[in-house]
Amino acid sequence: MKDSQCSLAKIQKLSQVVMLSTLISLASTHVKASDALILVLQERSCSGCQQADADLVHADLRDADLSDSKLMRANLGQAKLDGADLSGADLSFTSLRGASLRGANLKKTRLYGTDLREADLTVKGLTKTA
Repeated sequence: MKDSQCSLAKIQKLSQVVMLSTLISLASTHVKASDALILVLQERSCSGCQQADADLVHADLRDADLSDSKLMRANLGQAKLDGADLSGADLSFTSLRGASLRGANLKKTRLYGTDLREADLTVKGLTKTA
């Protein structure tokens, strides 16, 4: 009986170590994602980056280089994207509700399922494609 209790205790301890290791790994990943978002906001450059599901509500990204970036499902509601280069970016299912895109380059930008309600779309490079 004692051997089985000892084995059970070892298994439980090992399980706790694995769970703690997983939590540390997840926290590290979250910090890296947050750091990347801070860099985007400070440098206004994220060409080719992947920031899916990012929360950038009210972000000031005027004149930012976001070309070829992957911002699927991101929340850019009320963001200032005036003059931003979004050419080739994937903004599928992104919220741009109330965002300002005056003079933004949207050439070849994917806008499938994107919420554009109340957005200012005085932009260049916006053409209808099949």
